[in-house]
Amino acid sequence: MKTKKFLTNSVSSVMNKLLILAISIFLLSASACKSKKKIIDIEEDEIEVVNPDIMKSKIALKNILDDDGTMSIEEKQKILNDIKKLNLDDEELNELIAQVEEKIAEEKEEMERKKEAAKPENMLVSYFNKIAKAPSETDANKHIEDALKMFSSDKSTVLIIIAEDEHMKDYDKPTNITKYLNYLKDTKNNTNSVNEIKWDANKKIKTLILKKN
Repeated sequence: MKTKKFLTNSVSSVMNKLLILAISIFLLSASACKSKKKIIDIEEDEIEVVNPDIMKSKIALKNILDDDGTMSIEEKQKILNDIKKLNLDDEELNELIAQVEEKIAEEKEEMERKKEAAKPENMLVSYFNKIAKAPSETDANKHIEDALKMFSSDKSTVLIIIAEDEHMKDYDKPTNITKYLNYLKDTKNNTNSVNEIKWDANKKIKTLILKKN
């Protein structure tokens, strides 16, 4: 009888221990699940959803900023205009847009400056100034040689208007371009401006008309 009671108590004790162990495992599992869920929730909160259009636009704008001349101004302007039409709201993107706008404006200004400098009358004025201000005869002769390439002959006519009114122009004694360029070299004084250029069939200057300032 005592043995039976002892066995009953032993079984009961084991069952209690197993029950406690099962409850402990359950509580630990529940706690671990909650912790894992909490971590997942935090990670999901920290993930920023990036608009693919914003990402692509940033890459395109950075490519423009890094461009070393392979893209034309027109290409850059079109890309910029297309991006601006998307009306994307992003601080970094807006900063990139401003930088690209500034770069394009500077490139347009530089292009206009070069176009203006490439005009024949402005090229002549530049040569005249370089010859008159050359630090040495060698430098002056080099500029004279370059300037003569614009003319049909080194004897192309040069006329200088010294006075004019509504009906008449008074010219100084005619000279030729070689003499005039050497005159600039010797006097180091460029006092005339380009009034008119007459071209030959090969787009070379056959007659240059200057005006005394």
